Amino acid sequence: MDKTIPPRHHVDTPPAGPGSFDPDKTIAGSRARLARGELQAGDVVLDRYDLLEKLGSGAMGVVFKCKERISGVEYALKMVPPELARDADAMEDVLENFKLVHGLKHPNIASVDFLERDEYRAYFLIMEYAEGQSLARWIKRKWRAGQPELSEVAAIVRQIASALDYAHGRKILHRDIKPANVMIDAQGAVKVLDFGLASEVRSSMTALSQNPANSGGTPNYLAPEQFKGRYPGPAADQYALGVLTYQMLAGHLPFGADDFDVLRAAVCNEAPEAVDGLPEAVNLCLQKVLSKDPKERYENCTAFAEALEGSAEAPGSASQKTKAVPPSAAAAAVADLREVFRENNCTFPLPGGAKMEMMTIRAGSFVMGSIGGFIFLRRGELGRFYDEKQHRVTLTKDYLLGKYEVTQGQWQAVMGNNPSLFENGDDYPVECVSWDDAKKFCNKLNELCAGKLPRGYHFDLPTEAQWEYACRAGTTTALNNGKNLTSEEGACPNLDEFGWYDENSDSSTHPVGKKRPNAWGLYDMHGNVREWCSDWYGPYSGNATDPSGPASGSLRVYRGGGWISGARRCRSARRDCDVPRLQDSDLGFRLALVPVQ
Repeated sequence: MDKTIPPRHHVDTPPAGPGSFDPDKTIAGSRARLARGELQAGDVVLDRYDLLEKLGSGAMGVVFKCKERISGVEYALKMVPPELARDADAMEDVLENFKLVHGLKHPNIASVDFLERDEYRAYFLIMEYAEGQSLARWIKRKWRAGQPELSEVAAIVRQIASALDYAHGRKILHRDIKPANVMIDAQGAVKVLDFGLASEVRSSMTALSQNPANSGGTPNYLAPEQFKGRYPGPAADQYALGVLTYQMLAGHLPFGADDFDVLRAAVCNEAPEAVDGLPEAVNLCLQKVLSKDPKERYENCTAFAEALEGSAEAPGSASQKTKAVPPSAAAAAVADLREVFRENNCTFPLPGGAKMEMMTIRAGSFVMGSIGGFIFLRRGELGRFYDEKQHRVTLTKDYLLGKYEVTQGQWQAVMGNNPSLFENGDDYPVECVSWDDAKKFCNKLNELCAGKLPRGYHFDLPTEAQWEYACRAGTTTALNNGKNLTSEEGACPNLDEFGWYDENSDSSTHPVGKKRPNAWGLYDMHGNVREWCSDWYGPYSGNATDPSGPASGSLRVYRGGGWISGARRCRSARRDCDVPRLQDSDLGFRLALVPVQ
């Protein structure tokens, strides 16, 4: 374990100003408390995470809101219980589970970003900080004013279901769906917390304590098959979602008892009571999702959510009698796109027999920009520029992005000409294309495909955030192969296998797709031609949802490296810009099918 997760290097902090706390004393105090397995607000963890406030606590430890000192990004931080951290086998299990959960990128899942260890062998989970209130608090507040609207509950269930089905499709279970693990912000957006990893920690703790009663989740939300000792599957998560839904609609649990044996008997043998004030169709949905036999439940969580929505909208339902809040536009868009985005690799026909291959990019969150700091302290990203401030971005809708840069053959098929300097063949990227030219291509393609595109979507250049999210493909390093630059300028072996740049291009573009793709199947994002984005250039504005850059400006953004670029310009976070009319032999673009803004 020592070689797998090395401790972070210490970061120097500036001297305290008048009236401020002394960072050195705070760090020293934190270390003393940490040695005793204690933490409190005001402490500094790993010498760079300032603990701002306590968010909650439970059997698995205390969770704090914290801020990373250099980037200013806020996270949620949880300390792995010391007794678990001291067990090498248990920590190996946690590490393996972390690798799986770290790859979950979905707008309704709070990401688990880092697992780190300090010099005292204490382990910390660094997770996305989710704004808003817990579902537990939401239920209490709503029931003080009366039974919640069916439409409100259905909108929440739809988002949780989307998160669960996304994870189940990747062979990952949550195993602890409950109100405390769901957050809702002021706009009604849902984030599911503690996805998978907390369950792995809990299972490991159970093995150490030899307490079988608490394995695999919270008793009130366990499915009958779990009480019977069977290994849980996706249907167990669906059952827990059913319990959660019942609780929202009824104001109480379907089965509740302080005695574990009494609770187990009720869950395994008794049917839940119908909820007063609900249409019969809704109660039938609840009975089905809470079936004792997992085979009698719904095909998946989304099927349950759709059945609930349909029941809520049926004639005579409560939502028909009152002016209900309609489902969110985002949820409607996802439903419309279900068939289009079912496959990861989509192909659109072009005139003359040409085609455009595009990859489905699933909605999700990521940290945009690069790590700042001093290189000699091994903190800053090599080649970093001042305008790459790290900040968390959430993209709430799926979109398509070209598998390759737009080629000369594709341009010729749509526009009827070829502006490129290097006219070497149809499979070479088109270049000498201005931002204005690229937009004309997108508009022409929209005309050609009128009536054939998903409702609410059109062809366009990707936003800067959409481009970097797709380029990174889940990585946090300078390059999307999980590695960093080996030098700021000059040959870079870590880059050679993924991009064409000044050290390996032989002063020319190359056919698309000849280097290795990133983890999401996209080619040449680190180098061949630089790629126009739709945004005006401007400073990042901080944490953002579906950002599209400033409202106006004089310079347009382009991203990625070109055949003439140095290695430092090929990084995932690198930003460049120029006037929209610029035409250059290393400037092209990549087509996107994105929501209309």
